[in-house]
Amino acid sequence: VLFGVLKYKDMVRGRCSELYLRGLRFLFVRYHPERHYYTTIALFKSLIVCLVPVLVQNGASQIMILMLVVILFHTAQVYLQPWRGDLPNSVEAGSNVALLLLLTAGALLAGLTVETDTVQVLATVAFVCGWVGVLAVLTQLAVRLLMYRGFVYAVFICHHKAGAAAQARMLKMAIQSHNKGEVFIDSDNLKDLDTLFGIVKTQVKTMAIYLTKNTLRRPWCAGEVATAVHASKARVVAVYTSHFEPPTEDELQDVRNYVDSDGVDLQKYSISFDLVSSAFRKLLGQDMNKIVLSHRLVTDTAYDDLARQILRDFSTTRASSFNVGSTSSSKGSNQILLPDNDGQFLICAERQNDEAVAAAGILARKMRVLLMHSQENVQITSVHEYQPGIEGWPEAVEKAVEGARSLIFLLSNGTMQDQEQLFIMLIAMELKQQPDHDLLVAPMVLPGFHFPSPTYFETTLPSLMTPHPEADNAELARNFFKLIASPLSIDASDSIIDVQVSDVATRIPTSMRSRNARMSRLSSTGTLVGDLRSMRTSIANKSIYNADVREI
Repeated sequence: VLFGVLKYKDMVRGRCSELYLRGLRFLFVRYHPERHYYTTIALFKSLIVCLVPVLVQNGASQIMILMLVVILFHTAQVYLQPWRGDLPNSVEAGSNVALLLLLTAGALLAGLTVETDTVQVLATVAFVCGWVGVLAVLTQLAVRLLMYRGFVYAVFICHHKAGAAAQARMLKMAIQSHNKGEVFIDSDNLKDLDTLFGIVKTQVKTMAIYLTKNTLRRPWCAGEVATAVHASKARVVAVYTSHFEPPTEDELQDVRNYVDSDGVDLQKYSISFDLVSSAFRKLLGQDMNKIVLSHRLVTDTAYDDLARQILRDFSTTRASSFNVGSTSSSKGSNQILLPDNDGQFLICAERQNDEAVAAAGILARKMRVLLMHSQENVQITSVHEYQPGIEGWPEAVEKAVEGARSLIFLLSNGTMQDQEQLFIMLIAMELKQQPDHDLLVAPMVLPGFHFPSPTYFETTLPSLMTPHPEADNAELARNFFKLIASPLSIDASDSIIDVQVSDVATRIPTSMRSRNARMSRLSSTGTLVGDLRSMRTSIANKSIYNADVREI
């Protein structure tokens, strides 16, 4: 049993033979993973109960020792709650209480001979053990007070993971570049859901509530908001994104149906729906610190601006609104600023997808750190930061791709309908067909992307590429999907993302051929370049881009 307990972590991590895990799983399967060692405690209790009648001859002493043992193990069981489910935990606690009553009744009815000295010794032991337990609890409380006298987390980012995982991570990276404190996001810091609200209540200095479309509908987010607003000393800052739709008055009155419980019982954590409704009203009220994002966060600068606003002191400007993400952060209003330096690294993401844009920002920051130690003149450019729809954009993009060392192409759920990304994909694949061209095209798959079906290349793609469907776009797109695609799990932990980014970084070539040599080959790609230039008007006229172009 001890061997199995000691090897448990190695077994679940795959460091031991699978036969060990199959053969010893009966020791752990009944308990929570974090209480896998409880089998040892239960067996030790049974061993003591069996040995006491053998080692102790006096009946009264046996009963007192057994009662002391049962009380100690009963306390441990109630504190640890090791079983999977409330029912088995309650059954074991009840059986311990029943055993104590049985021992007490036996002592009263058995007419045992009492040895005074033995009873005094046992009573003294029980008294000392009781006070040791009390002192241990008090010591633990004192240590916690000393440890948490300062906040553990400078900022806690409350967000809807399915809709803003990458945005929350990008915001975390921006905050950490301005503040040395720890920033909490669940993908990195959450170990046990049962401790989540306790962390919000006692360990957080600033609670940043990142409001996207479904943030307040998620039960865990609702619980975090209720705890932060009503039970925490944290400074609460609400960040309003352009996609956020506040609940109506009717929805606030019927929060039970507004919040998608999804099997989560908030009342288990002493959070009632009335408390949630009250917290929502206060969060959306005039007295709350709020930051309004007047534009989408497209650039690193915009996230840095938002980080500074979250960290600023609201004490003198409480309940004021700060507009973040103004047009000044966009690249160029009437000219193309795409750099054409030889050997740069390009990242292409779906412009209209906030998660894809944030993923590109995460990738750029991590790649910059990795490459600066092995590459010279590192320049990483995200194509989505530069707007289409103005004169010269197609030529500038083509020129940037031609001079790039690598193009990292992020595949998101709208990529296969996004003309801009498709054009860049086809340019890259056309250049890649050149026999001595060393451009690396590295697709990375974001959560939610679905690879296209065979019919897509025959029907959907030609309709997106009008008015020049005669180019062999389908074949170029098929060749693109023959490339090895790596995952970019933006909803996973930071350590997993680091591994995935490192894998792509190792594939990037460390040298570049002469730009002039490649530019001389550009003339052979005239057909596709002409298509791209002709598509510029089509892109600008698409309603999906008109809002962005006119805003800029």
